[in-house]
Amino acid sequence: MKYLIILLLPISLIAQDIDPNAKVKEMGLSENQISTLCQAAIGKIPKRTDWGIYTIMEYMYGYEGKPYPDFPSKKEAHEWLAEIWDEKYACVYCKITSSITGSLDMMALYHEKQNWVYALYDPEGVFKAPINKIRIINDYLEIKGTLLDYLYYVTEEKPTREVEGNPAFKNSLDGMKARLIEHGAKRMKDMTPKEIEENSQ
Repeated sequence: MKYLIILLLPISLIAQDIDPNAKVKEMGLSENQISTLCQAAIGKIPKRTDWGIYTIMEYMYGYEGKPYPDFPSKKEAHEWLAEIWDEKYACVYCKITSSITGSLDMMALYHEKQNWVYALYDPEGVFKAPINKIRIINDYLEIKGTLLDYLYYVTEEKPTREVEGNPAFKNSLDGMKARLIEHGAKRMKDMTPKEIEENSQ
């Protein structure tokens, strides 16, 4: 048994040294921008409604130097944001507290600031961003999954303290699962190899 511990220890240390935001930093986001996005995702930054969209979306347009009002039409602005979300911002990983981490949309759902997440993924809405992007759920354990996988992870597979201590909160997260499924969300285990490949890009 002692040999097993010796073998596993270096692996766990290596996992901690991997920066889950390495990809978005290479694509131009700074530590401060990532931190601001994470705070905006969970509603800790006061809402700005200058452009009539969610605060976090205003930051995305601003960071990319493509102000929302400057697009020829709202349709083109929304299509652009859905594309840049899929390529870049869906990969932003937040460390908000010691008990919970995740990508921007995962954190928003867990903190019950879910309206912008539903607006982003609604297939009948204006953004129509791909909902089954595969991201990091837990960087320490190197676990990946979809938005729906994340909700199952924090409610059933590895329930957080908040979930275990508050049945009403767990019920709210279960309700989010149902709503996301209506939008077309899937767990990785229910996806075809082709879907997994497409959503891992």
